[in-house]
Amino acid sequence: MEAINKQTYRLIIGATLLSTFTFAQIEKDKQLHFFAGVLSAYVGEKIFDTPESPIISAFAVGLGKEIYDEISYGGFDDFDLFATTLGGVVIYLLNKPKKNKINNKILYA
Repeated sequence: MEAINKQTYRLIIGATLLSTFTFAQIEKDKQLHFFAGVLSAYVGEKIFDTPESPIISAFAVGLGKEIYDEISYGGFDDFDLFATTLGGVVIYLLNKPKKNKINNKILYA
């Protein structure tokens, strides 16, 4: 249960910092794509449980949306796909597995 709380805490802090510092200059559509990427990455991470699944699931959702836009009105937007995938990258970086540190102790036999 503690791991879920840490992940949720990291997600809230990361989203708050990103929205505070960077979203003032980014248009609303890209913000929505970013948050869709965060949501799809979080769900993809829970379903597939692999280290790269947040990025892959966010990219897949973004690609599907842009293909739908292209079919509907001829509007494939690379930057929308990038913004959605970036949401997955952020989740990946926030939940990146920590490397085990080796103790610098000398063992005497």
